[in-house]
Amino acid sequence: MVWAPPSDRFPEGAIVSGGMDTLVLLWNLHTGEVVGTMKGHTSQVTGLAIDDNGDIISSSMDCTLRRWRDGNAVEILVAHEAAVQTVLKLPSGELFTGSSDSTIKLWKGRICLHTFSGHADTVCCLAQMPGMGILSASHDGTIKLWALTGQPLLEMIGHTSLVYSVDAHSSGLIASGSRDRSVKIWKDGICVQSIEHPGRIWDAKFLDNGDVVTACCDGIVRIWTTGNNRPCRDEELAAYRKTVGGLKLMDPSGAAGMTQQGHKSHFSDTVHVYCVDSMMLQLFVVNFAGQLIMELKIKIGLKMHYCTLK
Repeated sequence: MVWAPPSDRFPEGAIVSGGMDTLVLLWNLHTGEVVGTMKGHTSQVTGLAIDDNGDIISSSMDCTLRRWRDGNAVEILVAHEAAVQTVLKLPSGELFTGSSDSTIKLWKGRICLHTFSGHADTVCCLAQMPGMGILSASHDGTIKLWALTGQPLLEMIGHTSLVYSVDAHSSGLIASGSRDRSVKIWKDGICVQSIEHPGRIWDAKFLDNGDVVTACCDGIVRIWTTGNNRPCRDEELAAYRKTVGGLKLMDPSGAAGMTQQGHKSHFSDTVHVYCVDSMMLQLFVVNFAGQLIMELKIKIGLKMHYCTLK
C-alpha cells in the first residue's frame, strides 16, 4: 500500500493498494470506497510507488513492473528473471527494484542502468538511506547499504532468519524486521538494540519523530519510542511482556521432538505435516516415527507443497 499525495492526478490524495488477487486498487481517502481498479498482473502485486507525474508503478511476482495512468497500463517491463518483490522510487527520480533472483536493479525508463549483486537470496525490501544511498533487506538474513552507483558500502549481520523489512531515519538510525521475531536498531552498521516480539515482523517503519512502528504476525501494530514521557498503559505493557515471555525455544530434532504435544491451529480431521528450514529454504515431510519421507527445495515466488493425512 502507498499514499498518493494531493496532485493534479489526485486532487485530494488517495491510497493505492495491491494484493494477492493481482489487482491494483485506488481508494477514496474520505469514504473508504474503491474508485479505481487496475487489472493486468498475472500474479501477486508485491510493491507500489508513485511517480512525480502521478503515474502508479507496481511490481509483481509475475516478474514485471507496470506503469498505470488513469487506470490503464501504459508500460509493461519484464524487470527480472524471477519475482519482483519490491519497488522503490526516490525523490530524486531513481527507480529501484528488488527480486527473488537476489539482485537489485536501477532503472531509467525501460533501461537498466545498474544491477546490484551481493545478496545470496531474495531481496524483499528497499529503503532510502538519506544522503548515502539505498538499503536492502534479504532472505539471506542481512541488510546492506549501497551507493546509488551499485557499490556496496556496508553489511549488517545479526538477524538469525529471513529479514523482511528495513527503514532509515534522518538521524542515521536503521530499523529492520525479521522472521526471527525481532526488530533491530542499527547505528553505523552496529546493532544497538534488539526488540523482541511474539512473532515474525512483517514491517518496521520510522515516524518523523524517531518512533518506530512495527507490524507483527500476531495481528498487532506497536509503536516504540525513546521518549519516557509517552509510555503505554500498564495493561498493554503487561500483555506484551506476557506474550514475549511465553515463548519457548525447543530442539525438535529426532523422534523425541515428534512426540511432544503442540498447539492446534486447525480444527479438523486432516493433519498437515511439514517442516520448513527458513534459512536453507527446504521443505521436509516426515512420518509419525520422525523418518524423512520427502525433501523439497523451495523457490521464493513458487507454490509450496505439503502433505495431508486423514
